[in-house]
Amino acid sequence: MTFHMFPTLAAGVLLALNITTINAVNAHTAPIHPTAQAVYIATENAPQIDGDLSDPVWQRAIPIENFTMVRPTEGAEPSEPVRALILYDDNNLYIGFYLYDSKPEEIRTETLRRDPGIDFNDGVRIILDPFKTGRDSFYFGVNSGGAKLDGLSENNANFVGNWDTIWNAKAKIVKDGWIAEVAIPFRSIAYPAGADEWNINLVRTHRRTNELVRWSNIDRTKGNIDLTQSGTLTGLGHLKAQGRGLDVQTFAAAIASYDWETGKSDGEIRPSGNLYYRFTPALTGTVTLNTDFSDTPLDARQVNTGRFSLFFPETRDFFLQDSAAFSVGNRIFRRSNGRPFFSRRIGIVNGTPVNLDAGIKLSGHAGETNIGALIVRTGENDLYAAQTLGVLRLSRPLFEGARGGFIYTNGNPSGRTRNNVLGFDLDYQKSNIGKNRDTFTLQATGLQSDDDGARGNLYGGLLSFRNDKWDAQFRYLDIDDQYNPALGFLNRRNIRNYNPSLGRTWRFKDSKIDGVNFGMWYSLLTNRASTTL
Repeated sequence: MTFHMFPTLAAGVLLALNITTINAVNAHTAPIHPTAQAVYIATENAPQIDGDLSDPVWQRAIPIENFTMVRPTEGAEPSEPVRALILYDDNNLYIGFYLYDSKPEEIRTETLRRDPGIDFNDGVRIILDPFKTGRDSFYFGVNSGGAKLDGLSENNANFVGNWDTIWNAKAKIVKDGWIAEVAIPFRSIAYPAGADEWNINLVRTHRRTNELVRWSNIDRTKGNIDLTQSGTLTGLGHLKAQGRGLDVQTFAAAIASYDWETGKSDGEIRPSGNLYYRFTPALTGTVTLNTDFSDTPLDARQVNTGRFSLFFPETRDFFLQDSAAFSVGNRIFRRSNGRPFFSRRIGIVNGTPVNLDAGIKLSGHAGETNIGALIVRTGENDLYAAQTLGVLRLSRPLFEGARGGFIYTNGNPSGRTRNNVLGFDLDYQKSNIGKNRDTFTLQATGLQSDDDGARGNLYGGLLSFRNDKWDAQFRYLDIDDQYNPALGFLNRRNIRNYNPSLGRTWRFKDSKIDGVNFGMWYSLLTNRASTTL
């Protein structure tokens, strides 16, 4: 049994003391679900993405200016104005921001690398939900130096930062603030053909005043990726026939060796590649050939001082494409143990790299159904024979606020047993309940593995209740001693894990202190005979 009490009083005060009091700013009324219009332009009139909004075509855009402060003073008018402009042509969505700042010399730019954490930079974020799911989105961020951040959000909670796509952004500091220009190719994202409206939110971080400013979702209890109070982008009717096409990625790994004793040298070049084809703007077919890890960044270094396996995120483009379509259980597997599918099991067997001879994948949306299906043929080496591995994941809305689905995996990367996993999951969320804008979440999953006839089960659930004052959660995970997902991630079985938590936040008006919070987390780990571990 372990008991964790983490009083965040000191940290909360330290953070809040950096917040500038904004007494001169008046609260203003902001619509819960604002609407903006994207203006269609001819492709030959497209703006140049250079951090300069002087291109004449930007004059055609309809300005978006009704931004609202979320922190430190929820519902207040921002201390500095924000103006956003949205255009699109046959190929790209263009978004321009003018971020006013009366002290441009204090604009903060801490990094210029790709995929940075930009929370402590002056920056803007674009959250796009083309399917109007209210749950899943594409995420794009730019800081004041032009550094780009992109990712996928799942179910208003999980952020997949390893996802990268092709898009363009530039930023420039000017005498009265800074400017950001963004171009997002429609071929880089999935969207429903014929839809005139998308969900969208626009966000600014103003570091000099420690302000978080949003166009919609004016609720400090919800994160930037939360879409339950998103705005609507209209005027997209010209996209009916867009988004199809063939994209090709090619890679090559050059390998050389030299034996100092014999003087012999050897070398080879290993080509590989991915092909993407959009059957519809929302459904993508992907083929990979001779795939290895040569096209991926290095893993972040982790030191394992325990006896359980470490979890490393996926970095290969073939598996990251529409990775949200394969997600199961969401926050139930926040520590990863028990996941039915973990794509890095394909290509690494017991720590030994194994190339993929070929693989095909179908992913995206067909109507309201999320589809994730893949079949991969692995190569062989001195330790392991070639294997055919497959995954099928389907999910769809059941009723308002609820989504259900199932997953099936087949195959064992080592080939030593015949293995499959079959399971279901349910996710229900109800937001903005009552005057306190409470959010209630229920998640449940049940999985069964079959490893050469030895069957094992996993059951998990999560209950969560949250508003601006209280944050309560209970998570439960039950894994028996026969559960074995060969294509998943498992570092401990024969356990029951109970994780309740409770947090309380106090807010202050007309103070430099934004808030103080106190939380307690409790973790009880037993075996299935209820003996404490």
